[in-house]
Amino acid sequence: MAENGNNERKILGIAIIVLIIIGGYIGYSMFLKEETVGPNDIVEINYIAWLKDDGTVFATTIVNEKNITSETPLDDSHRYRSMSITMGPSEPSKGTVRAVPGLEEGLMGMSEGETKIIEVPAEKGYEKDPEKIAEQSRTWATFDKLQTASLNEKVQRTLTINESQYSNTYGKNAEVGDVVRLPSQAGSFLPFFTAEVTNVDQGQVTLTVQAEVGTVIETKPWDYEVTEVTDTNITLTSLAEVGNEYENAYGTVEVQEITEDEVVFYQVSFKEEIETPYGPAEIRVEDEQFSVFLNPEVGKKVTTEQGTGTITEVSEDTFTIDYNAPYRGADIVFKVRVENIIQAEE
Repeated sequence: MAENGNNERKILGIAIIVLIIIGGYIGYSMFLKEETVGPNDIVEINYIAWLKDDGTVFATTIVNEKNITSETPLDDSHRYRSMSITMGPSEPSKGTVRAVPGLEEGLMGMSEGETKIIEVPAEKGYEKDPEKIAEQSRTWATFDKLQTASLNEKVQRTLTINESQYSNTYGKNAEVGDVVRLPSQAGSFLPFFTAEVTNVDQGQVTLTVQAEVGTVIETKPWDYEVTEVTDTNITLTSLAEVGNEYENAYGTVEVQEITEDEVVFYQVSFKEEIETPYGPAEIRVEDEQFSVFLNPEVGKKVTTEQGTGTITEVSEDTFTIDYNAPYRGADIVFKVRVENIIQAEE
């Protein structure tokens, strides 16, 4: 009986030792196991993103640096403004965003400190905004051959812009007494004048246009002379003369009459081709009218009031401009480093 008791104690002791070994192995394995990105986790990342076709970098969390390329390492030599992502299918937590599907798929299974190249096809990247795709007529404008222009033009003497706009335009902060050349504006006489900064207050910069009576402004189709300067306006008077011919954007005009308020002129000849923001255009004449007919080129980048876009299609009567950012609807690549993982509660 005593021998049986000893055997039982031996067996029990061996079982306890085995359980201790197994438990220790399991605990050690769990200790060594890396946390990896999974569904609903919050992931802090740094990245560089570029267009797959030409390598143009369009986004990065690296701050205060220029000339970032796809070859730039995501190491500790840079300063970052990290991005926090809530993985699907959860809605983004406060202070986080959802990533495009292709990036999210690539992040799955990554561990803290890991760097990876993730290729994202267009269908899993950034969608195009259809409202930023514009179809326009190739007939840019139509005019009568017989036209009129104001005999006198007025320019507002005082302008107000915000300080950020001033600094972006002139590359410096505004100070009272500064004299600057006014920026170009289509159909405006302002670029022919300088202006003095006369007040800076609460983020607003007041500019007073400088002008003297008798100054001649050389422009097309005819020159103008400053004939009056008041506190509020500058008056310019046309120097056109009846019977004279002048060159304008479309060819040659002849002044036929000058009234108290207007200059009456007639388009007598036309240029074969003119330049427009959309590329070259031809002048089409029909009876007493003429039109500007555009000949845009697919792939040409254009800048208009809507922004900068690319001509993507040209038909017989219309053409299409895509104002979406280049990365929308394109294959893109991310170089990503996972900085931190906050795993979702089960």
